[in-house]
Amino acid sequence: MVRFVLVVVCIYIAQFLVRERSKLIGLSVPVVGTMRSWMVWASVALPLVLAACLLVGWNTQWAAIVSALVFLKHLVGTKNYQQVLPLPPSTYILLILMSLSLLITGAGFFAFDIRI
Repeated sequence: MVRFVLVVVCIYIAQFLVRERSKLIGLSVPVVGTMRSWMVWASVALPLVLAACLLVGWNTQWAAIVSALVFLKHLVGTKNYQQVLPLPPSTYILLILMSLSLLITGAGFFAFDIRI
């Protein structure tokens, strides 16, 4: 069940970023400088790939690690970029914990995973 909640949230984040892409293009971010169009589409593609991996159950634990890092990145960015991030900080903390719980409990019955 945790996997499917993360799938829904990843898809929601991706569609929110698509909807807000005009605000994202030209936004100044610390590491890369100014966001370009291809960077926005890469930011959309990553949650979609994570959602697909979690939904199918393929490399779920690796997807959980990457999704925890993505949610951590969003959590850090909520202070300065709240207008382009869809969720409040408390939700990102919960999502990080849910992602990390997949490492402990495993992917579940319908998964094609090798234990890490």
